[in-house]
Amino acid sequence: MKKLIFYLLIFLILFSSIKYVEAVDDPGLKDLMKRGNNITCLKADKVNETQDEWKSVEATMRLTGNCNSQSDCEIWRCNSINNEIAEDQELIDICEKNPNSRPICSRPGIIDQLKAKIKKSVEVTAGCERVPDFTPSLSDRRVGPGVINVTTNQKFIPHVDYKFYAIGKAGGEPTSTPAITSSNQDVTGNDNSQQIGEISNFSSIPTPTVPPGSDQNCTGITWDPYGRVFDATSLEPMTNIEVTMIDNKTKKPAIQQFEDNFSITNLSGVFNILVEKEGEYLLDVLTPTTHLFTNSPILNPNYSLIYSDIYYPNKVYVEKQGLATHHDIPLMPKSSPYYQSEIGIIPDSLSQIDMGKFVSYGGRTTFPKTLVCLIGEFSKKQAGDCANADKIGKFSLNIDEIVIPQSERLIIQLKKVDLTSKLFPSVGQVIYPVDNNGKEYGFEPILNYIKGKTSPNTKVVVKSIIDDKLFYETLSDDSGFFEISANNLPIFEYYLELTDSNNKVLKLTTSEFAQKNQMLATNQNIDNIKENNSVPKNIQPSIHSLTLSKFNPTIIIIVLILFLLVTISIGLVLYINKSKSV
Repeated sequence: MKKLIFYLLIFLILFSSIKYVEAVDDPGLKDLMKRGNNITCLKADKVNETQDEWKSVEATMRLTGNCNSQSDCEIWRCNSINNEIAEDQELIDICEKNPNSRPICSRPGIIDQLKAKIKKSVEVTAGCERVPDFTPSLSDRRVGPGVINVTTNQKFIPHVDYKFYAIGKAGGEPTSTPAITSSNQDVTGNDNSQQIGEISNFSSIPTPTVPPGSDQNCTGITWDPYGRVFDATSLEPMTNIEVTMIDNKTKKPAIQQFEDNFSITNLSGVFNILVEKEGEYLLDVLTPTTHLFTNSPILNPNYSLIYSDIYYPNKVYVEKQGLATHHDIPLMPKSSPYYQSEIGIIPDSLSQIDMGKFVSYGGRTTFPKTLVCLIGEFSKKQAGDCANADKIGKFSLNIDEIVIPQSERLIIQLKKVDLTSKLFPSVGQVIYPVDNNGKEYGFEPILNYIKGKTSPNTKVVVKSIIDDKLFYETLSDDSGFFEISANNLPIFEYYLELTDSNNKVLKLTTSEFAQKNQMLATNQNIDNIKENNSVPKNIQPSIHSLTLSKFNPTIIIIVLILFLLVTISIGLVLYINKSKSV
């Protein structure tokens, strides 16, 4: 019996030492995401590279730009998810919901093929990490103030967008400022509070202040091991075209153990065949009845602005370990050129970052040189200037925070362009692309100051979208008011999670919070851009408290542990008393 008491005491001690600890971000990443730092984009250029059958890339990169801090800067790298996986998954969803929506959906076994392709692909989680080694550098892996020109060896995954930043402590004026766009329209906005900004940092595109297709200082980098099939006359990418890899020795489709020897072009006209072994190969194209795969296509002169490494029938190419091959294939129309009826956004390609005085938005469309604009979801006013995407559909918009609205998302507006004209004039109707749930693609506001009201003693948590981890938390007071300063809000997109005293949970995007909080802000003269506002505790705004739903299971665990501890304690006391009475 003494042993039983001993084990029960040990059990009690162990459980009494348990504390509920909420996961928090890596402190380094939190430093990167905090406001008040001097953050600048670095231009990334490839010095050399070695591919591993397109599963990964080892590359030496040259990073150039500025450290705009008076002290030293760290260098950080951020990445998107694998865009190809997201695009394939979207096509699966489309074909399962509406098999007649796209011609490719009618192909036998296409859904199983796409699922098998996704299973073989390299899955990547979006995030950021500090670059550990670069040359030259200071002793603590930093660069000094001023011009940056360093090299670093990095590993990259194809179809993932990467971007590099220099991060330093605030202080002093920047030595250079990226171009900022402004709108000629009557756009109203507030400095920087319930203001817009999302994650826009993984792209290598132009701003409206430079020619379309040109790179700006915030150039990112992507390895896309693919080719495209396009109409030789219209230059538009062609979807649902089958491309097969032929073994030059056998003149038959190449035999591969793990990877497919063919690929079907997606909405961007992209095909992608991973080669398992070195050798000589050819490409064969299953052409539609409207086109020819010929050695003498009549190419529109503009083709070189969009496509490269033109492939013609019976052209033998060599696949070697560590060497990339890229082929764009023109098909000659027999009569009328091919024109794409649909353009859209590559799923999960959207990103944004609040750079201080401007927000940098980015993403990728399915059509080259697409004209991209950002429009207020409810106001329908354009924010900043529009810009053309680059030749593979990547776009970037740097917009002054003054012209960005507070209480609404910025919706993406697309317009096709005439690829045969060097000025790429827009043609056709305006398009507002939607996701598989019918929601228009767009950007949430990145508010850099928050003051609001909810239920009394509600836990308010800020979570970053990039990794879905806790960034900051606070409690509302006895009247339900809460306040979050700029230093406790990230520069990337985030959302709010509110848990009231009854453990009901409400998740709010920043635009949803701004809309619910609008009446409070108006009644109390609260400007979520400035931090010098005060809210009288005796005034009850008509917005009152936010409705919460969904039970939080954490409280159940805590209650069960406490109940167990109390039960064991009572049992011990009763047992000891009984032993004494015997």
